[in-house]
Amino acid sequence: MNLADRIKHIRDTFNLTQPQLSELAECTSEGVIKGIEQGKTATIKTKYSIPISNKLGINREWIERGIGMMRNSHEEIINTMEIVESALNPNIISIKYYEDIRASAGIGCINDECIPAYIQLIPTILPLSSKSNNIEAIKVYGDSMTGTIQDNDIIFIDKNKSQVLNGKIYVVYMCDEVYVKRIFKDPKTKSLILKSDNPIYPQFEVTCEDFKIIGQVIANMNIKEL
Repeated sequence: MNLADRIKHIRDTFNLTQPQLSELAECTSEGVIKGIEQGKTATIKTKYSIPISNKLGINREWIERGIGMMRNSHEEIINTMEIVESALNPNIISIKYYEDIRASAGIGCINDECIPAYIQLIPTILPLSSKSNNIEAIKVYGDSMTGTIQDNDIIFIDKNKSQVLNGKIYVVYMCDEVYVKRIFKDPKTKSLILKSDNPIYPQFEVTCEDFKIIGQVIANMNIKEL
């Protein structure tokens, strides 16, 4: 398949018109999609392929270069029309959801190696200061944050917020594990202290050299609410 064939295949799969796909791709002109399908251009700009990938759950490498499969094999797409309706709704945003990564349960895989699914939701759950393209979601395992975050909750992480603010909740990678904890900075030693909201779990100091703050937890949702 060349690019024109792939774009036509996307429209056929999701039953989209050229204007509808142009809207999803955030094209300023409907002529962009039409020109691609007519073979006038053999490439598609990333500013168009990224929205298509994010909103329809399509492999971006496949859109741009025909590499891999059209859809991510781990995605569960129940009804393509529901996805299109959500994508065309300006009040709906798509958040990458990494099902293979669980906080406090081992890393499973690194983000760049994982294939995300997508959660469609109304952005009112997220703080106004957060932009959806900086946010990713994972599931929490365990009761260490009970009182704020429950076992099996989905948490939304703003990856742009990696600077430590005392008492805020972060997702961190440490010694081959992923944790969700409140972080405090010791005013004297400047060391970082990780605390759980469940008092039965002791706090501990970050001593592992392999430590990274992935981002700040800005919202959480029980899986039953999705």
